[in-house]
Amino acid sequence: MTRLIVAGGGGGDAVAAAVLDRALYGRGTADDRAVVLTYAWDRLLVDPAPGPRAAADFTGLRALTPSVYAVPEDARPVAPAGSTLPRLAAELPHTFALLDPHHGVEGMVRQLEELIEHLAPASIDLLDVGGDILAHGDEPTLRSPLGDALSLAACAQVNAEIRLLVAGPGLDGRFRWSCCTNGWSGWSIR
Repeated sequence: MTRLIVAGGGGGDAVAAAVLDRALYGRGTADDRAVVLTYAWDRLLVDPAPGPRAAADFTGLRALTPSVYAVPEDARPVAPAGSTLPRLAAELPHTFALLDPHHGVEGMVRQLEELIEHLAPASIDLLDVGGDILAHGDEPTLRSPLGDALSLAACAQVNAEIRLLVAGPGLDGRFRWSCCTNGWSGWSIR
């Protein structure tokens, strides 16, 4: 059984995806695994060049579909870019695949559709740590909504059932959960 977890904002969401998968499904086997689709979008401490990385910013990627690439442990970012994804691939038993926003939401929808067709996953989750994926956009503490907003928009356009999960509401300190729940009537992603 393969599961697909979309790490909504990259970085910490990719790590949380691995933790979530382990908590929900145990250790897994080669036939029972999660594929984590995530941005390579690290803080300046790791990557001195701002913004997300595209496939062309790496060497050693492995094609999963025409527009989705796995980031194996021996992949390397092209200097001066940096990325934590090869290290995650080395340390965790999941396949990490690159979510590339350089072709906008339409390109991300194409990546998701190709990956869903290729994997035929038993479940698809969109995961965000902190909850800024649910922001309205005018919250005073909101700091980094772009990645989350793009992944949410792409997932909403895919013809598949996708479960939205928020881990640790307010935990990342960039978003106060009360801002979101005040007047929020709920969303549904199909």
